[in-house]
Amino acid sequence: ATVDLSYNKVGICSTEDRSADANYSDCAMWGNISSLRHLHLLNCNLQKVPPWAFEGTPITHLELTNNPGIHIEQNMLQSLSRTLQHLSLGNTAISHLDFTPCTHLKSLDISRNSLTHLPDSILSLSLKLLDLRDNNLTTILPDQAKVLGHSIQTLFLGGNPFNCCELDWLDIFQEKVTMNIEDRTEATCLLSNTGRREWLFGSHMCIDKNGEEPSWTYILLFLPVCLSLLGICIVFYLSFRPRLLPMVIKKRYWRATTFEH
Repeated sequence: ATVDLSYNKVGICSTEDRSADANYSDCAMWGNISSLRHLHLLNCNLQKVPPWAFEGTPITHLELTNNPGIHIEQNMLQSLSRTLQHLSLGNTAISHLDFTPCTHLKSLDISRNSLTHLPDSILSLSLKLLDLRDNNLTTILPDQAKVLGHSIQTLFLGGNPFNCCELDWLDIFQEKVTMNIEDRTEATCLLSNTGRREWLFGSHMCIDKNGEEPSWTYILLFLPVCLSLLGICIVFYLSFRPRLLPMVIKKRYWRATTFEH
């Protein structure tokens, strides 16, 4: 069964709440409902998810997105560890959750949470879909990228201030033919020496470790200019020495020919 109470102001009751206070009309009990599989509580102004709120309920899909003030107890994930496959926590200000218990999790949305690094606990999962959009990620560790690349098939990256000069992890992802970065046309990065935003999958002129641009950058910039100036000088010189060019050609290519009678 599927229950969708999104965009309603409703809380999540626990057994303790019910026994302590008879006035629980503004919250709902979700424990021990054997037929419930999909639960959608999007934008419900949730403040807290009690530790055993879903105990005895075999939920496979849980949507808690857009509840920025929510506090999620770690034991909540533990109680769903045997069944939960899809979890959406976008814009919930999460930063501390350990996803290790969710061994059956296949889809995880942790977008819009101001994360500065990936939670190490997701590396123990065999995720097929991971949504990282609109966080504060500047890079992903190459070791993390290698682990994620083994299972992830669909990835969202847009809206992060990735460093254009620290993209070893992106090379690892692109080598995975089974991985599809869905928002690759929108994904960008920041060029550290200029602060300019560029397309993540483009080519970038980066500064070296000493904070200076490599010498080949200047060579590439000035080479066309130098070649153009050289060509102009040659044309200008020959225009004032009109006889020089025929003499050079004659001297270089003329060969004496012997005629026999």
